[in-house]
Amino acid sequence: MREVFITGGTGYIGTRLIKGLQQLGGYRISAVVRKTSANKLPVGCEVIVADALNAETYKHLIPRNSIFIHLVGVPHPSPSKKEKFKSIDLRSIEYACKAALFAGVSHFIYICL
Repeated sequence: MREVFITGGTGYIGTRLIKGLQQLGGYRISAVVRKTSANKLPVGCEVIVADALNAETYKHLIPRNSIFIHLVGVPHPSPSKKEKFKSIDLRSIEYACKAALFAGVSHFIYICL
């Protein structure tokens, strides 16, 4: 079983990705979610209640040699969302990189739309 760790698993891409990986089989998937979004993950996905903007809340929960997929971001980016991009997208990727290095993941995938 290949371990996959996802941030942003309840978003548009995240939910579809998780369902797709589940259909393929051979993956054990865990995803970081806010407490209020825990019920939005597809059934069978391990729920990690944490803060994607604070690596300290989840870095110990990332399986070693896993595939880390970072999908956190502001929906429908535009110049008017510049400050949100800095406070969410930029901040979350900085923390995700630190957490991935700490955990020793085998692959790191960042999707920014």
